[in-house]
Amino acid sequence: MIAESWDKIIVWLQANAPAKSLVISGPATATLIDEVASQLGIDFPVELAEFYQLLDGAESCAAFPSPDDYDDMAFTPMPLNEIISDWESQKELVEVGQFDDCTPQSDTGIIDEWWNVGWIPFASNGGGDYLCIDTAPTRDGKKGQVISHSHESGEHRLLANSLSEYLSVLSSDFESGKYEYHARYGVRIPVESVTKAEPREEHVRNPWTFESETLPAANDAFRNKDYARCVELLVPYEDMLDKVAASKLALARKRCE
Repeated sequence: MIAESWDKIIVWLQANAPAKSLVISGPATATLIDEVASQLGIDFPVELAEFYQLLDGAESCAAFPSPDDYDDMAFTPMPLNEIISDWESQKELVEVGQFDDCTPQSDTGIIDEWWNVGWIPFASNGGGDYLCIDTAPTRDGKKGQVISHSHESGEHRLLANSLSEYLSVLSSDFESGKYEYHARYGVRIPVESVTKAEPREEHVRNPWTFESETLPAANDAFRNKDYARCVELLVPYEDMLDKVAASKLALARKRCE
């Protein structure tokens, strides 16, 4: 299933992407895959190992569309050496407490942490965001599920129950015409297909109830993807926001554009 879906994706990319965008590295050996898994201290799920036996990442080839409608930048498969370096960097940040005061937003089935060492990044958009294989899900999740990680908001979305499911759905979506290939952003949904959120009446500032009422309500709105409501609630308090709340406001604004 992995190989079949990837072959379909490649066929679509060859027909729709500029030739210079398809710089894909050759397959990784089983020995190299095992060495990388050993360095991470994580057993690679069978499907991830199968994927890397088809290619060892890519220099370009932004083949995986962004899971967020506010950001068009697609994700490129990462080479194994990049997986190691990026995973180790995130692990170090966890160990020094970089994320201790940050509040993540995770879908059901994904551990509610800013970063977890059980996540294996396999694709990157070049801006600090990843698509990951989750080897440490909650009891409501599934080991090997595909998730997204936003370095700005700590938002983690469940994209598929497995890598084979993710690639299969993606290849079908390619064939159905859901996506286009943009010279700058890579694979994305055509702009005219994106539904824009409607703005609401501006919220009136009341500093005395910000911490107890407004901020929790804004967090709930962001979690529920009601981004217009989140913007409405936070804009009057923009000068009071900490970095986490400010990041949420910035992302919510982009989603409402």
